[in-house]
Amino acid sequence: SDIEIPFICIHPKDGKSIQDNLLGQNSSVEVEVTGQACLNYHEWGDQCSELVTCGEGEFCPFDKQVVNSEYVIGYCRACPVDDYGKPDPLYCYFDTEGGNIRNAKLAESCINSCDAQIQSKNCKFCPDHLDPIQFGVENEADKCSFCPNHDIQYPNRLVPLFGDNIACWQMQGFYENMDIPKDSQNCVLAQSMNFICGCEGPGYAGANTHTKQAVLAWLPRSMAILSTLGSSFILYDTTKTIQKRRKLLNQMLSTLSVFDVMGSIAYAFTTLPTPESDYMYGSRGNDATCTAQGFFIQIGTVACFLNVSLAVNYLLSIKHGWKDEKMKTKRLWFFIPPIAVGLLFAFVGI
Repeated sequence: SDIEIPFICIHPKDGKSIQDNLLGQNSSVEVEVTGQACLNYHEWGDQCSELVTCGEGEFCPFDKQVVNSEYVIGYCRACPVDDYGKPDPLYCYFDTEGGNIRNAKLAESCINSCDAQIQSKNCKFCPDHLDPIQFGVENEADKCSFCPNHDIQYPNRLVPLFGDNIACWQMQGFYENMDIPKDSQNCVLAQSMNFICGCEGPGYAGANTHTKQAVLAWLPRSMAILSTLGSSFILYDTTKTIQKRRKLLNQMLSTLSVFDVMGSIAYAFTTLPTPESDYMYGSRGNDATCTAQGFFIQIGTVACFLNVSLAVNYLLSIKHGWKDEKMKTKRLWFFIPPIAVGLLFAFVGI
C-alpha cells in the first residue's frame, strides 16, 4: 500500500537563514496538503509542476529542475503578449528571438493554458486559424515528423505555416521534440508544406519525389503545347479563304480557337510564373506574373462557353432546320454572352 511520508519544504532564502542561524533549535510547523504550500511562492512567481497548476492566464514553463533528463518544475508565467500587448501564441511554439526549440512540456502547457491558436496571415495555402495541437502518442511510430525521411536540403528557408520567421530546421525540431500524433490535422498540414525545405514526401500535391514534382510541371505543359498547336490549326483552317470566313460556324470555331490558344499558352508556363517564394518546382516569377497567368488561363475558359454556342448552333441547324443566313441574324447572341461571362470571371479573379 502507499505510504504517506511527511516532509518540510521551505523557501531557499529561509533555508539559508536556518542553516546559518538556527541549526539545533526547536521550531514549530503547520501541516499542509502536499502541493498547497510546498510549491507556492518564489520571487519569480508561483512554482508549478504537473500536479500544481498555474492560475488563469498563466502557464508553467517547466524549465527549472531536471529529473531523469526531464524538466519537472517551473515558475508560473503570464500568457505571452507581443510589444503591443496582444496575445502572442507563437511564443508557445518557438523562441522567435533566440531561435531555439521549446521543450515539450513548456509548449504543451503554454498552448493549452493560453489557448495559443496560430493565425497564418501570409500563407496562401494555409487555413486562417490552426486547430489546437493534440499531444500524446502511444509509441514512437505514431509520432509526427515534419520531414519523415530527415532529408531537409534547405534548413534556413522560411515556412509560412506558423508565422513569418520560422525556418525549416525549427519546424523539424519542433515536431521531433513534441509528441504529436502523425494522423492529426496539424501534422498533415505541416507535412503538406515540407517540400519548401526540399524534403521528399507527399507534401507537394502527392508528388513524393523531386522527379514526380518535375513531371507535375512538364506533363500539363506538354498537353498545353499540343492544345495550342491544335487550336492554331483550326484557326488557320477556318480562316484561310473568304468563303470559310463568311460561315457563322467557322467564325465561332476561329473565335473559340483564339481564346483556347490564349489559355493554353498561359497554362503551358505551369509553375514558371509562380512566385519564387512559393518554392514550387521551376518557379521563377512573382505575384504580378502569377496574377497575369491566372488571368489568361481564365480567359481561356471563354472557349468552353463558346462550345455552348456551338451546341446551340448544331441544335438549330440539325433539329430545327435553320439555315446559316437565319442564324447570322442572331450572331451577337452566339458571341456576346459567352465572351462576357468569361471576361467577367477573368477580371473578378485579379
